Amino acid sequence: MRLGVINPAHAMPFDWSQPRRRLAFEAMLLFAATTLEKLHDVPRNVWLNIGLGVLIFIVGFFILRAIAQMNKIILCILVAVVLTLVGFNWVYSRNEPAFLTPVIDKIAPFFPSGVENSPKAKRYDQVIGR
Repeated sequence: MRLGVINPAHAMPFDWSQPRRRLAFEAMLLFAATTLEKLHDVPRNVWLNIGLGVLIFIVGFFILRAIAQMNKIILCILVAVVLTLVGFNWVYSRNEPAFLTPVIDKIAPFFPSGVENSPKAKRYDQVIGR
């Protein structure tokens, strides 16, 4: 037998008169209807967040394509400036991610801080001996 040729002896027409097949089809329609009902119950805010996430992903993709064609020296300077600003913000306001707290604790005493009474500020005050 050649590939791509259906043997007519094995091909069975879909017979709606058989109760099992009709019941299975109706059950699938029931599942589809309940799924659609569940989707209608999802709040509108969730759909807006999902749409916004997809839009951000698409815009980010086009931005990355534009960055890939950019001069690499300018790109390195921009990345360094952005990382420096984010790092100083983390040190000043102590809102860094939890996994970076040990690193920020070591460098925070050397920079000004805007948070004096937070637990993180007290922790690095103990490190420098205030």
